[in-house]
Amino acid sequence: MSFCQWRLTAAQGYVEENPAEIGKMLGIFSYVFAQFVGAWMQRTQAAGKCQNDRHRKIVGQSVAIVEKLCQCARTGRNAVTMTLDRHTVPRKLDRIYAMTQFRPKYVTFDCYGTLTNFDMSGAARRVYAERLSPEAMASFVEAFRGYRLDEVLGPWKPFLEVVHNSIERSCKRIGVPFKPEDAQRIYDEVPTWGPHPDVPAGLSRVAKEIPLVILSNSMNSLIMSNVEKLGAPIHMVITAEEVGAYKPLMKGFEYMLDKLGCGPEDITHVSSSFRYDLMTAYDLGIKSKVWVNRGHEPANPYYEYTEIKDIGGLAAAVGLEPALKRA
Repeated sequence: MSFCQWRLTAAQGYVEENPAEIGKMLGIFSYVFAQFVGAWMQRTQAAGKCQNDRHRKIVGQSVAIVEKLCQCARTGRNAVTMTLDRHTVPRKLDRIYAMTQFRPKYVTFDCYGTLTNFDMSGAARRVYAERLSPEAMASFVEAFRGYRLDEVLGPWKPFLEVVHNSIERSCKRIGVPFKPEDAQRIYDEVPTWGPHPDVPAGLSRVAKEIPLVILSNSMNSLIMSNVEKLGAPIHMVITAEEVGAYKPLMKGFEYMLDKLGCGPEDITHVSSSFRYDLMTAYDLGIKSKVWVNRGHEPANPYYEYTEIKDIGGLAAAVGLEPALKRA
């Protein structure tokens, strides 16, 4: 039996149920299988002999992969979000992401924290360094983080008020006098912050092929200073001020999709935050999601995303580079 006949037979049960998906699923499988065979051929040529047992193992692993792909599709999961088990692939190829077929119409981003190094905790430390002990400072920073989220869950208000109220509530909780000028000082730092080091090159690579869109919890007068520092062309910037609501409320995502003229199935949303972005994206049916693990929050596989350590991995996540990633 030829490889072509074999792979069609392997997927036959799935194809009978989902004939429209045959090209997509077998295309993914073909790519993964080619990676295995290429690596095997390089090793056997270098060794100067044929390792039939290794060949059999590679084929067996490929069968396991196509089974996983079929299972993924049957259960309604987007193949873009499926991370294959480490034990399914050769040890040398630490992790393979089956996401070579989906290319979104737009890649949408959270900006503050994901792209811009949003140093709110650092700003708070700089303002209160001489007034708080290290222990009290740690509690203050954590309170400030929590209150910022709480402040954006109600009706829209200017971001300066979000910062002001969050600082005031944190001061009350920790027992330090509040001064409005302290909140203003922290707010005034925001437009000075630039991107994480990995952002300019990673964004530029993707921007050559796919339009980039930012949906940010910011102000129209504030965000562009940060965007200009990203080092890549941005197709569209949408702020909470324009929307009239902050994330994690759904209104911003709905507004963005309407403005882009597309549906949840047409975009890949990228964020370092589950609480502000990825949970809402999941609830809105955005299947293609990328979590940039900046260390802000722990992983939560329930929300079905592709994990990357930085924006340098984004091109592979949206199908612009081979979907091969080393841990």
